[in-house]
Amino acid sequence: MTEHDNQYATSCLLVCSQKLGHVSRAVTRHSTMFKVLRKIHPKASTMALPLVRHYKLGMNAIKKGQVVELRDKVWKVTSKEHVVAGRGGAIVKMDMIELSSNNRISERFMSGDSLEVLNLKDENFQYLYNANGKVHLLNTETFEEVEMEEDMIEGGVKLLPMLE
Repeated sequence: MTEHDNQYATSCLLVCSQKLGHVSRAVTRHSTMFKVLRKIHPKASTMALPLVRHYKLGMNAIKKGQVVELRDKVWKVTSKEHVVAGRGGAIVKMDMIELSSNNRISERFMSGDSLEVLNLKDENFQYLYNANGKVHLLNTETFEEVEMEEDMIEGGVKLLPMLE
């Protein structure tokens, strides 16, 4: 990532979708630190470049697995439930996990509220090797090598043989 990218991007995350088998990097505007989601698919085949553009979605349109921004932190929606309580307005209950610290929260929103959703863009990466407690991945288009801690992989060292 160049200095130019750092002016616009303020934090990057590795975001993983185990169903799709890809790793993505999302960007928020609030800090310049790179934060890594602790979940990487065993066959981490793709990774993403950061994008600055975000968009707002209403609570009814947000789906499980999307990455949202709430209180200047980045969260991944793990479950969503739409509840109608008698004569009152509808409430949306969401369970979310903070990507940088793995903290979990359960939030309630009015159905008319909206959250900022982060854009993700995919890019191919290939597993190279692991050494000194770090996993090395190679961008198959730019040949950039990415290095991350072994403990950032869900399951830790136990899943490394599956990457080889």
